Amino acid sequence: MMPNKTQSENLYYSYDIKNTHFVAVNSEIPFKKQFTPEYILKFTTWLENDLKNNKQKFKIVYLHRPLYCSNKGDNCNGSAESERKLYEEILHKYNVDLVLAGHVHTYERMFPIYNSNVDTASLSKDKNTYTNPKYTTHLVCGTGGLDRTPTKCKLIK
Repeated sequence: MMPNKTQSENLYYSYDIKNTHFVAVNSEIPFKKQFTPEYILKFTTWLENDLKNNKQKFKIVYLHRPLYCSNKGDNCNGSAESERKLYEEILHKYNVDLVLAGHVHTYERMFPIYNSNVDTASLSKDKNTYTNPKYTTHLVCGTGGLDRTPTKCKLIK
């Protein structure tokens, strides 16, 4: 049986593996009319309580649509903005370390970012690593299922 089935209809749940807390969320909530304001409140309350009560060292949230990406078009503008409005404040408040997403058929790794601001204080001199970031790192790995040559994909720092 899926975790949280009776409360969420399997559309969001969490679990722990060793010192990491994983949270699976439904990124379609901002876009489908069947998700009423009451459902959204129930979901965001659950997400906040789940992250607040978690005692694991690391927190990873995964979902289908990204909160940040750089491609042109609605997926990385309107869609990502809608996702940020729903989740980002909660993720930041409870120090989520990593957000994994797909949907956009590229690979991108962002430096720690919150409210469209990059955490430059944690960057190394060569700007390739960071230490103790104050924001969440976002990774988009939506390359599966689409024929793309490596020259068409780019790494965003």
